[in-house]
Amino acid sequence: MKPTILQGHTRPIKSIDFSSDATQVFSASNDRTIVCWNIEKKEKEKTFLHVAAINCFILSACGKYLISGDNTATIYIWDIEKNFIITSIEGNPSESVKSIYLNESSEVLLIAFAGRGKTAPSKIKSFAFKPLVFPEKQSNGHTNGHPKNDGKGGVIYNDFSSGNEKPTLYDMNQEKNDGLKNDKYSSQSIYSNSNSNTPTNKSSKKEKKGKQQSQPVEPVLNTRKLLLTEIPPLSEFNSCKSKFVKAVFIQNDKYILVGKEDGSVELLNGNTGEVLLEKQVHPEAILDIDVCENLRFILTSSSDGYCILLSLDSFDILYKFHPENPTRNINSCRLMLIDNPFVPKKKLDVDELFSNNKDEVELLEDKYLKLRKNDKLPIAVFSGGQDSKIVTTTHKSEGGFEIFAHELITGSELLNFTSHFGPVNALGCTMKSVVLASGSEDATVRLYNIEEYIKALEW
Repeated sequence: MKPTILQGHTRPIKSIDFSSDATQVFSASNDRTIVCWNIEKKEKEKTFLHVAAINCFILSACGKYLISGDNTATIYIWDIEKNFIITSIEGNPSESVKSIYLNESSEVLLIAFAGRGKTAPSKIKSFAFKPLVFPEKQSNGHTNGHPKNDGKGGVIYNDFSSGNEKPTLYDMNQEKNDGLKNDKYSSQSIYSNSNSNTPTNKSSKKEKKGKQQSQPVEPVLNTRKLLLTEIPPLSEFNSCKSKFVKAVFIQNDKYILVGKEDGSVELLNGNTGEVLLEKQVHPEAILDIDVCENLRFILTSSSDGYCILLSLDSFDILYKFHPENPTRNINSCRLMLIDNPFVPKKKLDVDELFSNNKDEVELLEDKYLKLRKNDKLPIAVFSGGQDSKIVTTTHKSEGGFEIFAHELITGSELLNFTSHFGPVNALGCTMKSVVLASGSEDATVRLYNIEEYIKALEW
């Protein structure tokens, strides 16, 4: 089997994700670009340019927005269709953005920051996403007030200018906020009434034969530039022990699941930041973490060379995966749910299992019997490689660049194949597709149909 190879980056790739309909894959690189690739055409569609090397990004569930963060703590919110920066947020340049997460309703943005030094501080901040995208104004000319949670999965914005609260509930994924949604982005900060700038109009046609043609007028799009310190957070938590590596919402945003540089996993109260559950999973830094609430699994990868599967409910360790020869960093990990290749095409009737038929007895003794019970098979996919300092003198076959896949019923290895010519830094997938994407130090993106890879094996 050969993967689809997408080339266009010039520096190592750091993050990968699929669009909500799985027709596009996005890759972020140290070359300061995010590239949108058309999977069917196998070509580049759009390029989004950053000011510094990009660490992470996320796509909104509605498919309209891309939020990215870089090494200088600069955050961009993009309109994907228009390839336009709606809002840029400048943070502390001595820090970097470690992870970005947008909840499923696209209402709350969760960002983890960390300084570059070993003892530098680390924090998590959450923000209402709506006012960062749409700087709405009330009839009296004042901008909306401080946002807050409504307790029902929404976010309320109040107008405090007249002394009376006028709550308005926004839904980012539905076109039902009549009179409130404005696609003419203003350069005015939503948190300040000064320096108001209104979009200017321009004519798109030149005069013909001494007469100017009457044409529709389009607004000029202006990027709003904000300082992180200008934006009131919904919540802010500091890490006392170790830096945050990744943070995600779970359980309808009631809790925050975090992985940390000291190798621990924590469950935080989403409102107070109180540590509700904590477990030391790895002796070294966690490099990536993935969670599937439907399967009740957490998957972690670490610089200690292990990928570990945990129970989301108890943090108990279910499986440990440890590729050897050579020892390597496990840079990225993902959970997938695929059609079960072990399920026989012809299913036996339950009563037939008690007969003395030889073929059925062999089926009962089959070592893959446990795997044949469900139509879907959960798998863990992970990859990495030796440290980049060692890789420069290491052959491809000895660098530990393989991609591994283990099924999560018995923990057996399904796949072990080498594709890239350097360490794999990022993996991406979606539950709606069987396609896996990988990004590497070799600056390429590669796509694999995991089901086809597994079915091609001889069991």
